[in-house]
Amino acid sequence: MRSDGRAGRRIQRALEEIEKGDVLDAGPIGTAQKVEHYEIASYGTLIAMAKHLNLARCQTPRRNSC
Repeated sequence: MRSDGRAGRRIQRALEEIEKGDVLDAGPIGTAQKVEHYEIASYGTLIAMAKHLNLARCQTPRRNSC
């Protein structure tokens, strides 16, 4: 893992001190959840915009592409 700057070095040291297992796995799991949340929020925004613009074919997520 690459570390830039003082904060990056502190994070790197902390990660090296954590034993492998559940605690270390929490980082990637949290990141994946964050990505999924962003995706879901994006769909909601796009559907709201489609409704506002009366684009009926775009108002159902993943069913039709616009």
